[in-house]
Amino acid sequence: MPPWPSRSRRAETAQCGQSCVELFSDAFGSSFLIDSYKQAQTTGTPVILFAASNADPAEDFTIAGQGLVSAFYANGLVSAAVDQHYGGDAAYEVQYSPFGAPTGQCVGVAATATAGEKVTLQPCSVSSKTIWIADSAASVTHSFVPLINGSDTNFSNPFVLTYPAGSSPDDLPRPQLEVDNLPGGQVPGNQLWTALGDILGGVLSIAQPANITTDATGPSGATVTYPLPAVTDPDATSPPAAVCTPPSGSVFPIGTTTVTCTATDSNDINSPASTSFTITVEGAAAQLADLHQAVHGVGSGNSLASIVAIAQQQLSAGHPGQACLTLSTFIIEVKTQIPLIPSATAAPLITDAAHPGRPGLRIPATTVKTGSLTGRPIQRHLRRRRRRALVPGWESGRYLANWTGSIPAAARCCTSGRQASAAAAGSPAVSAAAKCRLAKATSR
Repeated sequence: MPPWPSRSRRAETAQCGQSCVELFSDAFGSSFLIDSYKQAQTTGTPVILFAASNADPAEDFTIAGQGLVSAFYANGLVSAAVDQHYGGDAAYEVQYSPFGAPTGQCVGVAATATAGEKVTLQPCSVSSKTIWIADSAASVTHSFVPLINGSDTNFSNPFVLTYPAGSSPDDLPRPQLEVDNLPGGQVPGNQLWTALGDILGGVLSIAQPANITTDATGPSGATVTYPLPAVTDPDATSPPAAVCTPPSGSVFPIGTTTVTCTATDSNDINSPASTSFTITVEGAAAQLADLHQAVHGVGSGNSLASIVAIAQQQLSAGHPGQACLTLSTFIIEVKTQIPLIPSATAAPLITDAAHPGRPGLRIPATTVKTGSLTGRPIQRHLRRRRRRALVPGWESGRYLANWTGSIPAAARCCTSGRQASAAAAGSPAVSAAAKCRLAKATSR
């Protein structure tokens, strides 16, 4: 579309001043403005184009209403079908206001829009016939756009404000504006319009971010960063930035928090524009549920799912320490089943089970280094009570080191003679080494 025109002067009476708007077509430019024929104020007065003059009150028009089509629909002024097709577009009522005095008469049509229906003054805010919809993402204040009449029923080739083809504002008698079908392809200049003055611009839009789910890294939740959603503003070369609450980088508690993002530009018709998304921080129970889901069909039988289910039961019963020990057994079981479980599959399972910030599973004591299991918190009291229940090298009392995950080495947990617990014994798919560890974890 052609660019927004520049003007060094305004054509309205001094009394109307900055409240007036000047509406003109691409075909004739700002030298000819919409005009109430012979300054009449009655319903049915023809609307024409006339030479611009700041001494002619017939060219004084103001905005009686402006907003999104959806807002006019909410007020009962346009049909549901119009709202369905144009709900997110800008719409306007243009009122005749000679010398700045509103007349209650707006630019419209007397009957439901059809091809050739003449444009006249009609009572404002009574029906869709005085509503004009900017049929473009561009702004009516910064581009030439088609203006669809609000009573339109043809959504393939809608009825738009039109200056009669082949006519000139200098013709006598004065040609009257009308509505005609918008053609496909190139839009002719006599159906493109723009405005200057006290009128809001295009539709400010803000992208919809995706929801975020993350694991808690401590009892207080997790610090979450996210990118600001993109903002589009047809009136601005540099759109305003979105402002989000809570801001990126905040600590989000366990559970689901709604983040609201807003973009503001006082020159846009729908400002401020807002959107929202959710950030879900999963605590211990949710993380275990995810892990349980992830291991279905992985490895030998139901061994991994059985171990996670025991950890879930322990956590639910208020025994996080036992659940932590059971997850240690889970890690050993995963490593025992390599290469039956591919390394690429095993690695994220081990990471999930060894999550250092799993709230509710952290035993409140100082963590120690973990050798080849670097990153998994091993509590000092666990070291005292389970030295021989986990892996070779644990007996040193310093830290876990050099564990290879071999079955013979893992089976050393059984040297104390303890038998598997009833819960573990009921899961025959769990390896013997894992059952021993589960017995130790659940017998204390």
